[in-house]
Amino acid sequence: MAALRHSKRLRLKSGALRREHVLAVSGELDMLAAPALEAEVRRLCDAGARAMLIDLSELTFADSRGLQATLKIQKLCREHRCELCLIPAPSRVQSLFEMTGLAESLPFSRAKNRVGLTPDAILPKLFAPAGPSGKDEH
Repeated sequence: MAALRHSKRLRLKSGALRREHVLAVSGELDMLAAPALEAEVRRLCDAGARAMLIDLSELTFADSRGLQATLKIQKLCREHRCELCLIPAPSRVQSLFEMTGLAESLPFSRAKNRVGLTPDAILPKLFAPAGPSGKDEH
């Protein structure tokens, strides 16, 4: 089942297969929105997530507080023994990670990662439109 959380700046979609979680992030990751992302990752870690794929491919903006949030997320996952994989943001946003050196210290991946999660395989299943009954059919 997919959970949706959003504000005017940031939209989060999350779903799980067993204890493997996918979190799709879209919009702006700035000083106002970063705490929502951190809180969602904390919630998933506290719920027992063992693997987390965070898809940043629809992020349109990030500032220094957004970059800091990714470091906090990495620390949270490490503390909870949850394997983390980040799908890179579009080049205009990803360049911030590269210019600051964070691209090398964060677990970015463009392909299948060690836990076997890929956004192309999992996101459509998690975020499929509801069937005629209005409920998810998976």
